Amino acid sequence: MKVSDILSLKKTLSFEFFPPKEENQTIEFVENLKGLVGLNPDFVSVTDTGYSTAKYRHLALSKILKDKVGFNVILHLTCINNTKDEIRTLLDKAKAAGIDNILALRGDKNPKCEILPGDFSFATDLLKEIDLSHFCVGVAGHPEKHPLSASFKDDMKIILMKKELGASYIITQLFYDNDKFFSYREMLKKNGIDIAIVAGLMPLSSPSALEKIESKAGKISKPPALLKIIDKYGDNKKDFFKASIEFTIRQCEELQKGGVRALHFFTFNKATAVKEIVNGLSL
Repeated sequence: MKVSDILSLKKTLSFEFFPPKEENQTIEFVENLKGLVGLNPDFVSVTDTGYSTAKYRHLALSKILKDKVGFNVILHLTCINNTKDEIRTLLDKAKAAGIDNILALRGDKNPKCEILPGDFSFATDLLKEIDLSHFCVGVAGHPEKHPLSASFKDDMKIILMKKELGASYIITQLFYDNDKFFSYREMLKKNGIDIAIVAGLMPLSSPSALEKIESKAGKISKPPALLKIIDKYGDNKKDFFKASIEFTIRQCEELQKGGVRALHFFTFNKATAVKEIVNGLSL
């Protein structure tokens, strides 16, 4: 089922996974997956983390999650490290596998992977390659501005362009300050971008996890409640984790009260935190 249809019909809960790289990670992933299946997510997404010989790993996992588990799957599609021929092949394989949801992304540069000049520079280039008669396409949104954008004004122009090229939903980058999300949602509305927006969330397991995220995604605003947790429990992993779960439950409740209908958890292939949060909510 197409994600745009699901989002139009109901409030949604969804998860993001990535393909395990090692055998021990695969075993752990399967165990954690068992813990999340019972939460009945409305859809799941699978990130594109592979290069060279691993290029189709996320497609293989997507097919397993669709055929064996029964999930509605979104396949991440990144273009910066792929040629047009590779993208077309991947789209053909996805279509043959019965996958009809795509998240179209620019992706991150890999210094070990040679990029052929002129194929793709931005996600807008990728959108032009996708068969919209088959695929439902989503894009990324950044409540605190894309790190490469000069301004929110530029951000809105790009998102509007993506909508005009066929994007029908947005999944946001993670955030911890709900005011940033609500402001972003209002900006989208004012700029005529009236497609569904899914709130991307990630409970913190430790302060160092936040540092790793910021090293890749840029600075992330931290509300006073989160700063208090970091200050109070930064040296106590168990207490920090418990307080972080409680913070995320309150964050989700505030989002729901503010009219947010779609919550998307970046699971990092772990089940414990997400299970505790979802079980603590009235979804």
